Amino acid sequence: MHILVLGKNGQLGQSFHHLAQNEQSWQWKFAEKKILDLNHPHFREQLLSFKFDILINCAAYTAVDKAETEIDTAYQSNSIAVRHMAEVCLDRNALLIHFSTDYVYHNSLREPLLESSLTLPEGIYAKSKLEGENQILASGCKYLIFRTSWVISPYGNNFVKTMLRLAETNSILKIVSDQIGTPTLAVDLAAAVIQIIKLYQQNPSNFADYGIYNYSNTGEVSWNDLATEIFKLSNLKVEVIPISTAEYKAPASRPQYSVLSTEKIRKTFGIAIPHWKDALQRCLNQLSLN
Repeated sequence: MHILVLGKNGQLGQSFHHLAQNEQSWQWKFAEKKILDLNHPHFREQLLSFKFDILINCAAYTAVDKAETEIDTAYQSNSIAVRHMAEVCLDRNALLIHFSTDYVYHNSLREPLLESSLTLPEGIYAKSKLEGENQILASGCKYLIFRTSWVISPYGNNFVKTMLRLAETNSILKIVSDQIGTPTLAVDLAAAVIQIIKLYQQNPSNFADYGIYNYSNTGEVSWNDLATEIFKLSNLKVEVIPISTAEYKAPASRPQYSVLSTEKIRKTFGIAIPHWKDALQRCLNQLSLN
């Protein structure tokens, strides 16, 4: 089985690369941006030059605030390029695995969000990601879409690494306290996807569990409390002062509550999901080794 992973250098891409060492019966190919660029005018033709049975798309435009001014780039990466992926997968009868975001929900519910919950994206990033999902659904290809939230890892740029960097030069930090969600350790998500691929591989012609699935670690926390836990586990003396989203004054709107219900993925595939505190500890442990 040939698996092509886009977004080699991102958090998820590097997590898949790490886990691929344990799955050597599969033929893995990891493509970075200079090889397969979502914004290249000939992206579709470039994609057609690769052989794959499964396409794992870890590439995306994720600069939430910059997307408000880089509208065309956000839609090209998160929607148009995704349409090309879906069409190529349909032509080849290949499985498309794609990652979306909790931002697509952005509703006022104060209870864990289901895959069937209403989507009300605010901001260009969120709207472009939902449009990417819709492109896949409209294509008729075989797909698995994983909506995830607050991705952390030892790789790339993320909240954990930002907090540790800021702690080097700051003893007091102001962190938003009125946004509630759940971190997702990238390697946990990648491991869950690999577990599902193994189920798919057993009988691709009769696999019936295509669709959209939420995945995050379990539990819920605010950004403020997450920062506090990072400093506590890292033995860093940093005072964390709570501020509101309004005080933070970000250009793009953020969901106030985006805790994802993971019941569907757990029941459908028998996925065991660790708590976010366990995931955070493992992330910090890995960072200390790097």
